[in-house]
Amino acid sequence: MKNKKNIEDIYPLSDNQVTFLLNHISSGDKDSGQILVKCKFQGYLDKETFIRAWHAVIKKHGSLRSSIHWNKLSKPLQVVYKDSEPDIVFLGEPPADSKVRIPLAIDRQPNHLISVFSENDDEHIVYWNCHHIFIDGWSTSIVLDQFTDIYNTLVKTGRIAATASRSIQFKDYLDWLKTRDMDEARAHWLNCSKTRLNQSGESSVLSAKDADIANQEQARLEPQTRALIRELSIQTGATLSEIVQSSWAIYLALLSQSGQTAFVLTLSGRSSPMAGIESLVGQLTTALPVHLQLTIHDNLLSVINKVRTENNTLRKYDYLSLLQLYKWGYHLDNLPQVRINKKLHSVVSLVVVENFATPSAAQRFDEGLELVSFESGIVSNYPLTLIALTDHNDVTLKMLASDSVFDGAVTRQMFDSFTTLFAHLLKCPDQVISQYRHLVKSQAAVTSDLPAAISEHTRFEIKNRGEYKPPQSDIEDHLQKIWQDIFATDNKISIDENYFDLGGTSLNVITLYARIESRFNCKLPISTILEAPTIEKLAALITQRPDECSQIIVPVQTRGERLPIFGIHAQDILFYRDISNALGNQQPFYAIQQLEYDNIADYGHSDFPQLAATYIDEIKKIQERGPYTIMGLCMGCTIGYEIVNQLFEAGDRINVLILFDPDLPEMVFRKKPPGNLSLMTAINADSFKHLITRSTRALLKLPLIYRLALLKGRMRIARKSLTGPLEKRRAIRRHYNWKLNQKYSPCHYNGKIRVIQSGQYYQSMNRYFYNRPDDFDLNANVQTAIIEGTHTSIFSPPKVYETTELINQYIQHK
Repeated sequence: MKNKKNIEDIYPLSDNQVTFLLNHISSGDKDSGQILVKCKFQGYLDKETFIRAWHAVIKKHGSLRSSIHWNKLSKPLQVVYKDSEPDIVFLGEPPADSKVRIPLAIDRQPNHLISVFSENDDEHIVYWNCHHIFIDGWSTSIVLDQFTDIYNTLVKTGRIAATASRSIQFKDYLDWLKTRDMDEARAHWLNCSKTRLNQSGESSVLSAKDADIANQEQARLEPQTRALIRELSIQTGATLSEIVQSSWAIYLALLSQSGQTAFVLTLSGRSSPMAGIESLVGQLTTALPVHLQLTIHDNLLSVINKVRTENNTLRKYDYLSLLQLYKWGYHLDNLPQVRINKKLHSVVSLVVVENFATPSAAQRFDEGLELVSFESGIVSNYPLTLIALTDHNDVTLKMLASDSVFDGAVTRQMFDSFTTLFAHLLKCPDQVISQYRHLVKSQAAVTSDLPAAISEHTRFEIKNRGEYKPPQSDIEDHLQKIWQDIFATDNKISIDENYFDLGGTSLNVITLYARIESRFNCKLPISTILEAPTIEKLAALITQRPDECSQIIVPVQTRGERLPIFGIHAQDILFYRDISNALGNQQPFYAIQQLEYDNIADYGHSDFPQLAATYIDEIKKIQERGPYTIMGLCMGCTIGYEIVNQLFEAGDRINVLILFDPDLPEMVFRKKPPGNLSLMTAINADSFKHLITRSTRALLKLPLIYRLALLKGRMRIARKSLTGPLEKRRAIRRHYNWKLNQKYSPCHYNGKIRVIQSGQYYQSMNRYFYNRPDDFDLNANVQTAIIEGTHTSIFSPPKVYETTELINQYIQHK
């Protein structure tokens, strides 16, 4: 990020992107997220026009001019640049595909490479090296469609047609995700986890590995088979995806000799009700589990109905990721089992059906290009992947297998077995599946040639390779217990065992970090596991970096010559990001976050003045003397008010105190203290006890409709506070803040205060908790402005620009 003036935006990664990043940083040159798109064009190719057309497409989509950064960051970030030149090379005769697959550095721009091979003047093969962390298969289709259209328009007119509206960007999708009801989704998946019991007995799990997919088998379906698919689709209304999934489920059930089966299904993420999502270029694909219970009386038709029901549910939650489900405690179970070395192993398989159309060649002019073929370059890091590809009327089945799990002979045997079963199911869709047992090889036969070394990669079978080294400290002891939970083993793990050698996966890393953060209050950079892959090294890192793990000051934006702004209480590094971005790269911005602990006793401050004094010490490390600009939100307003009080008493100059939707006593604004504040403080208490015992009298003073709404809201929050360790810690923090607020008696401050309130918050809170601002006996230095919106929307585009316009009016830039 040397050219900071070229930065357009910075935002966090989605869960799916985090998974790809973990694969990338742990797999080196064998990055399973890198894809190679192969296209064939016919027609006249002008190199200069080709570059101009590709550049125009890049300018339309931020995902094509982005880079990913994670070193020394508690959360990885995607940086979008204002402009990026395409990296295009023109060569002669095309080599083998493996020769044009070039490792990409995703932390630099450009994030892709295009190689153009021309055997003659009229035929051209284009290889597009790109990475799944930025775009998905659907996106490659969009990009190639737009490129062909722009190229042909340039050839005909010499100009690029102006677009009527702004293209939807990946950041818009991330903002939309924030509006989803995660409580409902979480409840659904945890309920699924409880109702599906694993009856596999003692078995290990061959889970998604960061391994090289070396074994591939594929076959184009015969015309008669394709005709049967069309006939079945007309008869039942089934899609190709539902037919393939159903056949795979039947194959897995016969292979494992069990009626229960499960696999992971890729979803486009584009069935979400977000305007313009079909034209979005970004990483939206996700993978979610499909669980099915089959019986001996089932046939292909009945299984299709079960798959359809399951898919309808998945489409409702296709904005989720498998990573998010793992965070919630959901785990795959009832997986198909194979026998290796006399032990059962459950194999996680992935099903991919290309559900986007091959790019339609735009109108070809006399001297233009026509896209005649397109291969999206599907990749997988699962042990076993089944892929169905469509190209016009053709359908191709492909199987990918990790060479660390299945050798070439076994992969070929399984593929032949499945394709044979697939054809028979289509011929007799009403025949019960038990009659197809002879088409699927037995477990012993299928797995007889599996390498013995696979036992080292299983999830449950952890064996110490060398002398056991026990924990030497409390931190190492706690880490050992966390690792044992993650790897689901009762065996003691030596503190010098390598995480990846034990079979650790990308999904496990997220769980590991979450457990470490919960236990040690330590946010680790995402690349930490590479620097410290053993319990011993990880414990030393946590011990040696207490400042990094308990950082209060979060630098949101450090560039610029203006005096910095200090925003009080950010829940994470990105809380004030949109405000900082809207203020521009000349305004330094630092957020002050309140740490969370497992017990109230761990908080080291007995009142707000002590807490404010600690924050002032941190602020002065950034800005030694005033004038200071302090900003607060909700409870942060109270602490911000106390901070400016102490700075003012110490002789420091205050530029302005800016308060957003203040949740603080009226006495801040009045010369005389108000009466009963119990209701206002109860709104911060996250338990029934405080609601009932502290605020009953105040509740009775409210209109009935508001009492019911408040009680309902408190009940919902109280239920949420009991759902997990992180929620409980946040509830403890809110209770701690409530206790401090109970005994806080602020002095009257005569300095410059500017209050910005959202319209919704003003109507709901001030109506009952405060008098109207113009009824207050205010100091002349207090002014209030109202921005129409919600408590959170005034911090996000487009309302954030209205908010920052007010902030710029309030701040005296010196």
